[in-house]
Parts: sequence; C-alpha cells; structure tokens
Amino acid sequence: MNIRGIIFDMDGTLIETEEQWDIVRRQLAADAGIEWPEGATQDMMGMSTPEWAEYLVTSVGLPMSADEAAERTIAAMADHHRDGVELLPGAIESVRRMAEHYPVAIASSSPRRLIDAGVEAMGIGDLLGATVSTEEVAAGKPEPDGYLRAAELLEVDPTACVAVEDSTNGILSALNAGMAVVCVPPSFHPPADEVLARTTVLDSLDELTVELITGL
Repeated sequence: MNIRGIIFDMDGTLIETEEQWDIVRRQLAADAGIEWPEGATQDMMGMSTPEWAEYLVTSVGLPMSADEAAERTIAAMADHHRDGVELLPGAIESVRRMAEHYPVAIASSSPRRLIDAGVEAMGIGDLLGATVSTEEVAAGKPEPDGYLRAAELLEVDPTACVAVEDSTNGILSALNAGMAVVCVPPSFHPPADEVLARTTVLDSLDELTVELITGL
C-alpha cells in the first residue's frame, strides 16, 4: 500500500480510559438500582455520544433522558481527565514518529470537549492535522463516518490511510472506511480473534514504526 495518512483512535489506544467509561456508566445504573445488562459494555464501545446515551436509556434502562445520561457521564469523565490522563505505552512517541512522515489525525468516539482535553493533556495538538468526534458525523463506530471525515480533513484518500485502533467497533469502522488497521488489543474486552485476523496486531505502540507502515 502507498500509505499517505495515519489516523489514531484515542480512548483505549492512546489513553487508558475505556475502563473508566465503563465504571462511570455502571455507577449511573447502580445509583438507579439497575443491574448492568450482559453485553452492554461491549455494545457501547465505539458508539457516538448520542448513540450510547440513547442506549443507556432504552437498553440499560436509566430513568432519565438521553441528554441527561450523556451530560452526567461526560461530566464524570471530564473530572477524570482533569485529574490527569493515563497514557498507554508508546502513545505520544508513536504519534510523533508517524507525524514526522505522514499527516496524522484522531477519530474518536469521545465528545469534542474530551478529545480536546485529551489532546491538550498529551501535548500533541501541534502534531495533528485534524481531530474528529463521531458526535460530529452521522453515525458512530462501527460505521465508517468518523474515519472517512478524518481522511477528508487530511485531504487523503481513505484507502491510503492506516487506522490505529483497539476495539472491535473501532476496527470495523476503519475497515468499513477502506483503511488498513493496526491494532493493540487491550486487556479490557479485547476484540475476538476473527476480528483481529483482519488487522496487523501489535503488543504496544512502541512497535508502530515507519518500517511497519511501509510494509503493509
């Protein structure tokens, strides 16, 4: 492939927040006396803000509006970000390596204010050509909209992009956009083997090198 752009997911790929999202959402359910439904955690990974907020109301059963569910969840996550983000191994270094050779973007399911807070906390804003929240496009992951928008903003054909992901829905989103995918599977709900088989699997972002990208 003639790679011309690199697009990173954020949560679970650059910063360790996927488990925190789950903790916050489960606490909302517990506060309402609701047992957490089986599969709900996996279902919401990669959904846009309107999608997971609606899911919390209609599928989990939170006794509030989707807007309130979203606001309470995001406010709790913003508090968490203010306390400092936990970087995943090699996160900033890998973005810097890629940015030396390719235009780089972030396509995340987080709302805009959390993306901006995460980018600021990591100090990588000057390395990014674009950031996209799936709340700004028609549909969240696993639909391709977020990745397609990021490629558009980079002015790069999506089929000439590599996506760096961690979750099942994120991988499928990038594949649906026609991109090659590099995945660092998390310990928290890793993708199934059949999904990982469609990606290049790394143990950490330290292995994300220009040599690896040019060999895809």
